[in-house]
Amino acid sequence: KVTSVATPTPSINVPGQQNTATATAAAAQPDLALPAGAVDLARGKDIYNTVCMACHGTDGQGGHAEGGAMPKNSTQEHIFTMATRGGQKMPPFGAAYKPEELKSVAAYVRQEILK
Repeated sequence: KVTSVATPTPSINVPGQQNTATATAAAAQPDLALPAGAVDLARGKDIYNTVCMACHGTDGQGGHAEGGAMPKNSTQEHIFTMATRGGQKMPPFGAAYKPEELKSVAAYVRQEILK
């Protein structure tokens, strides 16, 4: 009896870039629920200015390094999800920051950057 086995597609990891297959899979998943607790907009602004602004710019529309534009209609949950999991060329920040901190970044972006 012959059993067929699917052969996984090889992937190439390029330093500084997220694997496209991983990014595509992450994008296909539903947005994460926001963690409980209060939002600290000052902390969100600090993290955005320190980490995110280099690529996404002061207005969230990208054009810096490889940062893409954040759609104006992005929900806080979607921003939180992208910050946590990463995206196409954006690295995930879920291991570097607490969920509450990324929630604060998402709230700051939604309320101040994409208003």
